Amino acid sequence: MLHEIETLWRKAFGELSPSSYDLRIRFPKASFRIHSFKEKRLPESKKDEITILRAQNQILNLMFESEICVAVIVGRPAHNGEVVGDLPSVLTGGIYLDSLVNSDLKRDDEESEVFCGAMVPWQESCFDRLLLAIARWEEDSVMFVRFDRPAIFAPYDGGVDIVVLDPDFRSRIREICREWIWVNPR
Repeated sequence: MLHEIETLWRKAFGELSPSSYDLRIRFPKASFRIHSFKEKRLPESKKDEITILRAQNQILNLMFESEICVAVIVGRPAHNGEVVGDLPSVLTGGIYLDSLVNSDLKRDDEESEVFCGAMVPWQESCFDRLLLAIARWEEDSVMFVRFDRPAIFAPYDGGVDIVVLDPDFRSRIREICREWIWVNPR
């Protein structure tokens, strides 16, 4: 499984590490950012959480049509190539995450990052617990990847980074989430 994910990653994204930041820099025209809310960053109520899940699942369902396998990739700090800290409990229940790559990516503390991944059949709402944990800033460094039509959905506590290499597919996704797209004021 690990070899398959790494091979597919390299074919789609070359030697770049599975970091949404690196991918947005490398593919600026293929990427965009959406914000969950215009006036705040984190969900403050059950209604906010429902809003996040509805919006993110709408985009995810378009990006990852039912029955395709999606790679779930998780980044973790590493020391001497070993993962520091736990992998997300919402993923470790029934999904085995293999170590994907040791990245050259350095964190602020000069530690490297290890990426772990698993191929999972896509089903609507199957990652709601994980999406909410990310939205609440309880979890981070997670991305969902489609390889047959290279596309990445990388949620963070304030929204989602999206990278879609196919221009027609990207236009369809942008149209669905146009009201949430963040525009840099610079």
